[in-house]
Amino acid sequence: IGAPEGTLSNPTVGVLVGSIAMLVAGAAAWSSGALPDGAAVLNGAIALYLVFTPLHESMHGIAHRDRTVNEAIGRVAGLLLLVSLPLFRAVHQEHHSHTNDPDRDPDFIVSRKPRWLVPLWCLAILPNYDWHFWHRRTWRSDSDRREAFVVEVGTLLAIALAFAAGLGRAILVLWIGPALTALVALAWLGLAELPAPQPVSSMEALRLYEVVDKADDADAFERNWSSFDRLKKGDLIGTRKVGSRVVAEEDGYIVFPNPAAMAEIRTVLEAAAAKR
Repeated sequence: IGAPEGTLSNPTVGVLVGSIAMLVAGAAAWSSGALPDGAAVLNGAIALYLVFTPLHESMHGIAHRDRTVNEAIGRVAGLLLLVSLPLFRAVHQEHHSHTNDPDRDPDFIVSRKPRWLVPLWCLAILPNYDWHFWHRRTWRSDSDRREAFVVEVGTLLAIALAFAAGLGRAILVLWIGPALTALVALAWLGLAELPAPQPVSSMEALRLYEVVDKADDADAFERNWSSFDRLKKGDLIGTRKVGSRVVAEEDGYIVFPNPAAMAEIRTVLEAAAAKR
């Protein structure tokens, strides 16, 4: 459970690198005239469709065990999909907290009526994310708010400069078109009517048994934890500023660690496996 050890053996890293390689190869073929516009858009859309996985895993903190690398993966993937990591993290957490709530779930827009406008609802998902982030003020910190603002303004400025420099067609064929196509596909395929899954006779669930909050900004984790890292009873999780140790009370997993959290904000949950 969680990200595997290492980088070269990490499948999420492989997906991101492979997707970028597809984009570069497609751009080279299109620039040389070997690939027509439609094929270039399709190639880019497939690559960016795959890029959503690294973005999603990074948002949940399980793209890579190293927090800095995990965040870098999310930032690169998000930029390719025209969204910043802080913005996507905020709206996706809202989605998990308010799933299928017409007013609070940012992804609910793709389920709106009339159904013949589904392609439009899918295209509107990015503006809807923006509305939920800025109107509802869902950012976690001022740094997240600033980063989201800089990425959005920088992206719009880069696109405008590209058009001013006569590169509008290239931007549309190699980036904007594929990104919007991928986003529509992601939303559309999520609406597919699939056969009901087979009944499950038994499953393993996680039972949250302790919430650990940050009492002081100097409180620190023992190492760079990732969600679903396994814990053994007595494992050292972190150390308080005053020197007291935070240890696992029983075998289980660590979930949602946040070393950047401010004091008095939830920083980590511990969970234990429970048979059902």
